[in-house]
Amino acid sequence: ICLSCNVILYCSRDHELKGKGSHQEICGILETVLQNHPEFWITHNFNQEEWINSRKNLLNLVKRNLQRDMMPYEMQMIMFAKSCFVCHEQRNLQTCMRCYCLNYCSKHEEFLTHHHSTNCTKLKSCYEID
Repeated sequence: ICLSCNVILYCSRDHELKGKGSHQEICGILETVLQNHPEFWITHNFNQEEWINSRKNLLNLVKRNLQRDMMPYEMQMIMFAKSCFVCHEQRNLQTCMRCYCLNYCSKHEEFLTHHHSTNCTKLKSCYEID
């Protein structure tokens, strides 16, 4: 994860270094916005609508501060931020190691069992295609 903005997740240190140049501008803006608006980190126990609205509000703040149009991946890293699938907590998360598509906090680890029996195989297929 980028240690400056804590928003983008890299699969390796090598990819982090490769993406550093293109990430630097939005990273600084995200870092400033998130420091000035810590409420964007306090998302645990949000319902789906509250979570989506918080992402849209953050996206709008970043757009206002960025001096150019946002790239699609930049919008995705805000709208699809890593959070617990159940409560939207954004810190201390685990990831399903089978499909890599579901994140969960320690309070909702039991959800993983249900997830595996219903969606995991489908999500893994989507992940592999992408």
